[in-house]
Amino acid sequence: MKKPIEIVSKHKIRFYKTVWSEDDIFLAHCLDMTVEEGYVVCDIRITYKKALGGFVKKVFPVIFMRDRGFIAEFFTNIKRMYEDDFNDFLEKYKERLDYSKVGKKLRHYQLETIYRCIHSKSKLLALDMGTGKTLTSATISKVISAPRTCIIGPALVKWNWYEDMVSWGYNNLYWTILEALKHKSMFAIKERFIVLNYEVVEKYKSEINKASIDSFIIDECHKIKNTTTKAFKSVYNLTKQHPKAKVILLSGTPWTNRVTDLFAYLKVAGHPLGVNKKKFEDMYAVKNGTKIIGTKNIDDLKLKISNFMIRLKSDDVLELPRLSIHKTYFNIGELNDDYNKVLNELQGIRDEYDKAEEDKKKEFNLKAKIRQSISSLSRITSMSKIPQVVQWVNSMVEQNEKVIIFSSWRGVLEELEKCFGASNCVRVDGSVESKKRQELVNKFNDEKSGVDIFLGQVKAAGVGINLVSSRTVVLMDVPISPDLIEQPIKRSHRSGQKRPVNAYFTFAKGTIDERLYSLIQEKAGDINAIIDADTKKGVVKYDEIPEMLFKELTVNHSNTTSDVSIKQGMVNKSNLVIK
Repeated sequence: MKKPIEIVSKHKIRFYKTVWSEDDIFLAHCLDMTVEEGYVVCDIRITYKKALGGFVKKVFPVIFMRDRGFIAEFFTNIKRMYEDDFNDFLEKYKERLDYSKVGKKLRHYQLETIYRCIHSKSKLLALDMGTGKTLTSATISKVISAPRTCIIGPALVKWNWYEDMVSWGYNNLYWTILEALKHKSMFAIKERFIVLNYEVVEKYKSEINKASIDSFIIDECHKIKNTTTKAFKSVYNLTKQHPKAKVILLSGTPWTNRVTDLFAYLKVAGHPLGVNKKKFEDMYAVKNGTKIIGTKNIDDLKLKISNFMIRLKSDDVLELPRLSIHKTYFNIGELNDDYNKVLNELQGIRDEYDKAEEDKKKEFNLKAKIRQSISSLSRITSMSKIPQVVQWVNSMVEQNEKVIIFSSWRGVLEELEKCFGASNCVRVDGSVESKKRQELVNKFNDEKSGVDIFLGQVKAAGVGINLVSSRTVVLMDVPISPDLIEQPIKRSHRSGQKRPVNAYFTFAKGTIDERLYSLIQEKAGDINAIIDADTKKGVVKYDEIPEMLFKELTVNHSNTTSDVSIKQGMVNKSNLVIK
């Protein structure tokens, strides 16, 4: 009689059922198991123990519930198999894992992550900021002896790759860094790593396709979460030209908004869930018409991506110093009239929309108008705080503190630079070319430079850089997306930081600041429930932050409207549907 579960070799477990359902087989493929002559076969070097345990529990529930003795013995043996294989890995690749020549060493969780990746075709490394995504993924290429690795990421990050990895002993002659202008690019003498940003993939695709690429590293991969964008299409088409190459996707915030964010990564990786977007949405998205408003079947989704996504939180794997979050309040000051003007315009948009005929509402472009108005309110409140923030930050600098200041708005940073003086600060925003950005980061981190203030635009400087020379982070405004609210803080609160970090959210009294912060925290909590926690929620619902604010800042036309009710952000009780 064939055994339903049997360990058949040092690395393999074989599963047998008289009849395998389509769902069983699909789950097995999602977890990188193979089907051989009626058996499902698991190779522990490819399928990790958490995914294996989920498979057994799902496919053999009777054995799992009734034969506790057998299951306990089975998992004891499995645990020993994984431990033995991990030790074999450490011994086999000890020279390639050794960074003692530069006085450094890999942490245990990094070694385990590398071990889990070397035999797999693709992985999503959802490693928290500061846990060493760069080093970990570069070491994977080193361990598998990939002759050529192509790294794609944001513009700022590509030079950070070069700086970081050279400091870990990687030969600086092996790196090609591609810029939009070829004469500003750096070309390797012996090419092992090609680094370029998303914006220039299309420009260099023919040259890269001529090369033999053995592995791809897609850094800050949430930049390609939308499958309709040029960035996604360029990366997807490039990786498909090299079907044998390993694909490693990196992001500390892989799920930034909707469950469909994950589909882009699954598609690039060739995961079974990434074949058909409509089926994926039908399985996991809660919809109101065509609009995705939540996530369902969360446990099923987490099981099916459990062998694809490796999630590590910095709080779990790093002994970081304390992080304190502070709310600091300021008066809105001279720009109060500008703020109220936008509020009244926002109310006008609401009134006009309410009065419009149903067939005209589709042409109203309400979402764009809302986002523009909310952005204007955010920018005005941020500008209004500048005089008070400058005085406050100067007092910290006088006490020998280096200070990091982030804003979403370039104009705010330019005004701050004028106030502090160009010689006392560095500014990194979207207008600064990528190589120059890394030079400015280095200048700020240099204790002898005399630069005590770093001014960063959230999207341009909020990812991939190390600012541990400072323990003070000031946010001039609250980013509208959950993934952007934590990133700036992690520039300081990360591996290498020795002192407690203080992060200050600045709020202008009587404005959208604090409510926006609260909404972002709520939405981030829902996303974390799906990615990190063993949630018991069958469905997690969410909405767009700007639209939620719009509903709170405006009142229905049929209600009595006054300036006072608008300024206080009266909550709207009507059932407004934003199309």
